[in-house]
Amino acid sequence: MIVAKGSLTGNLVNKQSIQGIINKATEYIRPTTQVKIITPTKQIQEVLPDENIDLLSKVTVNAIPDDYIIPEGQKEITENGMSDVTQYESVNVNVPIPTPNLQNKLITITENQTQIIVADAEYDGLNEVEIITNVGGENEYNTKIDTNSSYDASIGLRSLITKCENLDVSKRNTLNNFFDSCINLKNIPQLNTTNVLSMSGLFKNCKSLTTIPQMDTSNVKDMSSMFQNCISLTTIPQIDTSNVQNMNCMFNGCNLLTTIPQLNTGSVTIMSDMFRQCINLVNIPQLNTRNLYNMNGMFYMCQKLKSIPQIITNNVTSMYQTFYACVELENVPVLNTSKVTNLTQAFYYCQSLTDESINNILTMCININTSFRGIKKLTTLGFASSWCPASRIQALSNYQAFLDAGWTIGY
Repeated sequence: MIVAKGSLTGNLVNKQSIQGIINKATEYIRPTTQVKIITPTKQIQEVLPDENIDLLSKVTVNAIPDDYIIPEGQKEITENGMSDVTQYESVNVNVPIPTPNLQNKLITITENQTQIIVADAEYDGLNEVEIITNVGGENEYNTKIDTNSSYDASIGLRSLITKCENLDVSKRNTLNNFFDSCINLKNIPQLNTTNVLSMSGLFKNCKSLTTIPQMDTSNVKDMSSMFQNCISLTTIPQIDTSNVQNMNCMFNGCNLLTTIPQLNTGSVTIMSDMFRQCINLVNIPQLNTRNLYNMNGMFYMCQKLKSIPQIITNNVTSMYQTFYACVELENVPVLNTSKVTNLTQAFYYCQSLTDESINNILTMCININTSFRGIKKLTTLGFASSWCPASRIQALSNYQAFLDAGWTIGY
């Protein structure tokens, strides 16, 4: 700071405050300058000082180098290879894709082992592979496989099968998961299944199957997951189920099924998830369920099912999610719950139930087994005020007995 009285002369080399009574003063401020070196470009450049710099004292523009190229014009590339395009402003690549030379190959597999199948040296890849498998007499079958590349047969075989012929299974007593995950298989040949005792998962995940041939199933005891995730299956043939004991997940995920044939279920003990996510199923035949003890998720998300036939549930111990999200279900008969210990979410979002059906459900709660493990509230069964107001339940004839049995609505 400069404090002065009278005249003030001289040069100020830096910005400074001036205080006092000044008659005359001359102030010179020296600016901050900068030197810049610029590389030439094709575009116009505006050269300015950097931030906090007052002005430029010198600007040097370097000479254009001898190898500097201003790209111009367009180059057309029509064949594979190396091409120098530095002098062109744009490049149009138009190389035709050659048609690959693919091989149709016939392979015979005689041993149960991994086999890598590749095209011969003069070919670019595989177009079609036909495999004849002969691994023991009882497993003889032909498959037709379409593929565009080599594959590991132990991993890719099932998903690539589109056709099966001459299958001899007459000596087998089990066909468990025999066609499991043959997702492109569209037809099943006639099979001699006279000696088969188990068909668990037989057609599981056969997502392209639309029909099933008639089979002898008179000796079969296990049909669990037999048609699971057959999402294109539209009909089921009449099959003998007189000796079947396990139907767990039998039709699980059969999206297109609308009806089920009459089944002899007198020996069945397990029907859990039997019709799970059969979203287009509209009718259930009369089922003999006298030996049934597990019906967990039996009709889970059967969204078009409107009524349930009278089912004998004298031995059933669990109805967990039995009618879960059956949104169009209207009619439910009184089911025997004297041995039931689990009713959790049994009627979750069954929003179309009639008053009579809800009254029947109250009866089922009243008669529940004394060892019932859940909280005695209708909310445990999946009821909600959004689709079944408390006032509607309170107006039913069985409501007082329902309360007397220790139950409440829960909302």
